Amino acid sequence: MAISIKKHFNLLKFSLLFKKTLKTNSEENLNELICLASEERGILYKLLQHLYPEKIPAMQNQHHSIDKAEIISIIEKELKLKFYDHFTSISEPIICASIGQVHKAELKTGPASYEAVAIKIQYPNVKKSINSQMQFLKLAAAAAKFGPISKWNISIKSHLLQIEARLNEELDYNHELKNLLIVKNFNSHSNKKSITPFESYCSSQIFTQSWVEGVDLKFIEKNWNDNDRKLAAEQLIENYMKQIFKDGFFQGDTNFSNFIFQKTSGGHSEINVQWIDFGNWCTLPQEVQKSLYTLIFQTIKGDDLNYLGHFEKIGFDITKLRFFQNVLPTLVSILLEPFLIDRPYDLVNWELEERIDNLLGENKWWFRSSGNAGFLELMKSFVGIINILKFLRVNINWHKQFLKLSDQFNIVSINQQIPIYENSIPSISNLAKHLVIHIFKNSKEHVKIELPATSFLDLENFIPEDIKLLLVERSLDIQKIKFNYLKNGLVPGEVFSLEKTDSISDTESVITKFHVYLI
Repeated sequence: MAISIKKHFNLLKFSLLFKKTLKTNSEENLNELICLASEERGILYKLLQHLYPEKIPAMQNQHHSIDKAEIISIIEKELKLKFYDHFTSISEPIICASIGQVHKAELKTGPASYEAVAIKIQYPNVKKSINSQMQFLKLAAAAAKFGPISKWNISIKSHLLQIEARLNEELDYNHELKNLLIVKNFNSHSNKKSITPFESYCSSQIFTQSWVEGVDLKFIEKNWNDNDRKLAAEQLIENYMKQIFKDGFFQGDTNFSNFIFQKTSGGHSEINVQWIDFGNWCTLPQEVQKSLYTLIFQTIKGDDLNYLGHFEKIGFDITKLRFFQNVLPTLVSILLEPFLIDRPYDLVNWELEERIDNLLGENKWWFRSSGNAGFLELMKSFVGIINILKFLRVNINWHKQFLKLSDQFNIVSINQQIPIYENSIPSISNLAKHLVIHIFKNSKEHVKIELPATSFLDLENFIPEDIKLLLVERSLDIQKIKFNYLKNGLVPGEVFSLEKTDSISDTESVITKFHVYLI
């Protein structure tokens, strides 16, 4: 399918402006990006929803929405009915999203009764627009002869195919109906009230479901107190973990507009989260559920783990992953840190990207390339949840929430089914627990600092300035020292040792010895 000149221009403009925005973090550039994405919709809008969720308003750029008269015409044509024979009214768009817009309507349920419903109407020609965007992405990927995609042999084709498959599912609202019925079935085993679809008023381009009153994340962030925001976040995480570790069916598109929250008044606030969009839900195979749970559970307990076996079950290429086998225990402890601490965790302290950069350097691209498209889809969903918690400015106890699901899995039985890779990596029990920085002056202890072993990744932040200068004078690169040490994992041993002599007078001097080691 050929890309029109205007669309090609818009896509090229978006690409260039997107790179500039990432580099400069300019609000003006971002606003221009949002306008472009609102015009083109589809993948471009989804990308901004994922990267800048808090910047996308609930009523997005209505000048790009479809007017009410055209909406009624689309409904009548698609459902083959007269609108006012079945509905009493329809609102202006409540949400204008990437593929369609949502309206509140009143559905006739009897001679003098009606029920509030939400109707999602797909934008006319949005499928052509998305196909053009996919074609542009494929051409851009094919032309990428430099950078991490080419250098680290990242299979961009498989990821694009996954994106394309998900978008095709979202473009067929019959698939959304199927997803809602699956979620409703899972929730039927609990006390949670589910949204109900109205199948007679659903088609490939129209989707009708019960209207649920509630407030969005932006309202909560602005108007709810600390305790209620925390309760909302805990409900969100509890429900999300149920999707991952119990149902095996999770929301893949965790942007801000896909949730609403309800609060009941009284002596104690009761908060309920409703997932209101069902276009992009993903199945998590049982073997992935089991290995992911085992990795988290045994890391919490400090047990030795068959890392390669579990990563293989999760969907990683073991041939590529063996390159990291010595640092896998450390890498996993960084990735899972919110789960490992039995107290409310401040996500601001996680600094995930920076710490992975410190651990893997440019090799992070090789690690990312070893994961399959399904795992990256799960990670994208998880990052959306993290963005929500940061936006709400709350700290929750991930450890406690996770262990609520401990009766779902038999760890011993799971491990018996995992392929064993003998002597492939150091075990947790053999890893260092502490980083020690020890300074002696004239053989007497001057300073001793003991930190968690993972502080090694930020070692340069703990080294005194005079020692940094000494390292430079002796042509020693702290990043190379760290990288060379980590080849064997974060195991006990000396990292480096330096000695310098400073003359105080003609007859007196101070000998300073600087030791860094892991125990």
